Amino acid sequence: MARRRGHWCSPVQAGGFVLLIVMALLTAGSPPAVAHAGEPIAASSVDPCSLLTPSQLHRLAVNAGFTRGAACVWTTISRAPWRGEYLAQLLQGPVPGGNPAAPIYNHPTVDYTPANLNPRAYCVYLVDLGGGVTLWAQYGAPDQAGISHTVACKNNQTGAADMISTYSVVTH
Repeated sequence: MARRRGHWCSPVQAGGFVLLIVMALLTAGSPPAVAHAGEPIAASSVDPCSLLTPSQLHRLAVNAGFTRGAACVWTTISRAPWRGEYLAQLLQGPVPGGNPAAPIYNHPTVDYTPANLNPRAYCVYLVDLGGGVTLWAQYGAPDQAGISHTVACKNNQTGAADMISTYSVVTH
């Protein structure tokens, strides 16, 4: 038995006291680097390929993403109704305008038509994530029979919603 300040305590009590001291010393160091709500991480610090989780990849029927410049591209697998690809890029600062589209998770969204993409086979959404960060979310399939802008936007809206929900987890 250990004796402490005139009182006897069991070895278990003494060990518990030592454990409390050790835990206090270990947690007294600097806090871990974590992004706090309301302080978005700069767009360049987030890997766009991290915007879709493995379960989202499975649900969207796409392969693991690969980097293309500053963007990430996910191609659909054979069980998908259309053989297209999703693309995501996070942009910092002003972005080009477009036509207002339905908000995705209450984020202002515009339907943008870049000059280099066929608007009948692709859909590009620019989603304002706040803090000067915009998600460029794209879906398309250039040589796929039956795909239309409406179909591409329907698929893009689903993919963009997943990307937005993952972005909010990754950055907060």
